[in-house]
Amino acid sequence: MGISRKKGKVAADQERTRSSHDAATVLNSAPASPSQNLIIRKQPAASNVKPSFARHRQARSDGAIAATALSPGNLATDLREATRTLHESAERSGVLAQMLRGNVSVQAYAMLLRNLLPVYRALEEGLERHRNAPGVRLVARPALYRSAAIAHDLATLGFTTDRLPLLPGAERYAHRIEEVATTGPCRLIGHAYARYIGDLSDGQILRKLLARLLRVSPTALTLYDFSDIADLYAYKAEYRLALSQAAYEADGEAIIDEAMQAYRLAIALSCAIETATAEPARAMRTDGLPAPV
Repeated sequence: MGISRKKGKVAADQERTRSSHDAATVLNSAPASPSQNLIIRKQPAASNVKPSFARHRQARSDGAIAATALSPGNLATDLREATRTLHESAERSGVLAQMLRGNVSVQAYAMLLRNLLPVYRALEEGLERHRNAPGVRLVARPALYRSAAIAHDLATLGFTTDRLPLLPGAERYAHRIEEVATTGPCRLIGHAYARYIGDLSDGQILRKLLARLLRVSPTALTLYDFSDIADLYAYKAEYRLALSQAAYEADGEAIIDEAMQAYRLAIALSCAIETATAEPARAMRTDGLPAPV
């Protein structure tokens, strides 16, 4: 009787083990839902040394993240993955890294604005010129245009374009955009992605940082002000979808290639601004003029 009871217990234990193993197999083999993928996705390790937007980005609810998620295999996802390393490099380079470290002056920020102005003007003029072209028509949106806001912010900070130097890096950046607007308008989509997705996302973090660091009025930081857009998260999700749809009308590989080029140009400009504002002979006075040598 004791042996039978023991055998029965062993059999029951084996059955429970098999059931647990089967359940684990089912869970491990079952495809995860999009929300599960977002939740369990491994995040980059935080660093206390290298500046990044990750240090400043506030956690969102699962619903907010899911609302901006897109299915794999589209152009928006490909753009994000192709430019990921360049994006991280941009965070750690030049005047942008200074801002993220909390070490930037009003003069350095004004230099950034002054040198971004021709870049945005070239982009927005190109988008408007080709606003009915395949692919471009989906991303040419005046609600995102920033050149007027940049000019406004410069004036509010007390600077004018004729009293701040235009660096060669800015000229190269703007010239590249003007060139592709003539030779391959679909490449403007890559520049739109690099600039506007950044303004809609990381720009919102920069706006808060700069308000605290520079102690300036919000009216001097309208570059990152999209208050006319009621739901910024939903708008960004819809814009990403428009980017993906553009691939059905234009050359997706060319768009990705140009987005990578846009990041490289932006990094070079950011580093040039850091150098220009750090050199004693090029330092900015409070009135915006170069300091005397």
